[in-house]
Amino acid sequence: MNSSLTQMAIAVVLVGCGGTADVDGGLDADVMDADAARDAARDALADVGSDGSRDAPSDAGPLPLCSPGVGLSASIPACSVADPCTDLLPTYARRTPPVDRLDTPSDAPTCATSSAGTDRGYPAYTDGAPRSWMSPAGVNRHWCEARPAGIGAASPRPLLIYLAPSGGDAGTVYDATLLRDKQPDYDLSGDPARPGFVLASVQPRNLHWPTVDPQEGTKFDSQYRDLASPSTNPDIAFVDHIIDSLVDEGVVDPARIYLMGWSNGGRFSVFYGIARRETPTPGGNHVAAVANFSAGDPFGPPTVGDLDCQAAPYPTAALPYYLISRTCDAIACDAGQDSGLVPGNVVEPWVAVLRTDVGADVTWQRIDDNGVPRAACAIAGLCGTIRQITNHIRWPDGIADGSGRDHEPTMLDFLRDHPSD
Repeated sequence: MNSSLTQMAIAVVLVGCGGTADVDGGLDADVMDADAARDAARDALADVGSDGSRDAPSDAGPLPLCSPGVGLSASIPACSVADPCTDLLPTYARRTPPVDRLDTPSDAPTCATSSAGTDRGYPAYTDGAPRSWMSPAGVNRHWCEARPAGIGAASPRPLLIYLAPSGGDAGTVYDATLLRDKQPDYDLSGDPARPGFVLASVQPRNLHWPTVDPQEGTKFDSQYRDLASPSTNPDIAFVDHIIDSLVDEGVVDPARIYLMGWSNGGRFSVFYGIARRETPTPGGNHVAAVANFSAGDPFGPPTVGDLDCQAAPYPTAALPYYLISRTCDAIACDAGQDSGLVPGNVVEPWVAVLRTDVGADVTWQRIDDNGVPRAACAIAGLCGTIRQITNHIRWPDGIADGSGRDHEPTMLDFLRDHPSD
């Protein structure tokens, strides 16, 4: 990675305050100042990686050993009182008040639109207290949930699980997407008598992170690849629990279990979808399909030097997968935009691997800065760092980029058209 990109740290951007935006000017800003752009750029090196390496994230002690089969040999360490996270994503310092350490493995989100979200034009919703689950390791995990009217055992609805980007949280779904606005009555079932869907937005853990640059904070772990059922990966186990508990309650149609994510959350959602397309959850449920925005390969190494972490071979799964990404993006559209990123964070070769090695049924939609569908990636010479970063933090709902072109319906329609067999 050249010095200018190292300085800007091309990366997936994650947002502060409640998982939405504390970058100067907000997510809908046309131009970010240099400091905000630098902070935003560094905020997701978990996704984009670094050309350096070290033995451990922050002061967390040595990372678990790596192998091509399972990646890391244990889950990435979580923040704790005994081992706090202090090498935080830069946007934590821009919050009000600033945050300089995390000493809990996970936190309870606010399941409502914040004032920052409404200021940017997102509708106001309040869904009450988050739902909770005490994991076998004694960590209280949380998710925000919204259900449509008339739901019940006689009228189960599709389940859409949303996973936020690095530095975000379960509240990001309210403050940076229009999914909550569509949740009550969108046709995700294909049955006019069963409108709407259950929306479950997952709270990430607070994690140390195996990159050179400060990247500690809220994330999902796809580096520890225990795809078994049950899994010892805490994030896989948590999503398993959400799915199984809702299906057991009788409110979710087991043929319509879908995931949608962004950046780090998108990496994890396709990772989880591959894990649970063929192999069921402990409760016997399968993922039907996944739709993501700007997400790379979760089976690559965390840094260039950690080639032992590269999956070999890739797991296989006939997963229906819709990926929408910008023609110029921090997760590079093609090799021409790649400037030394960790393998897996260039979309074009990742899509090829999905089709040939994984066996997924992939639809890849490129859109430009204004949300207009395009057939090709942007010319590399016209795809600079600031443009990549700015595009990456704009969820494709027409609000973030100011275009009015909402691509969420296309993402949701793809999911609806791909129920489980």
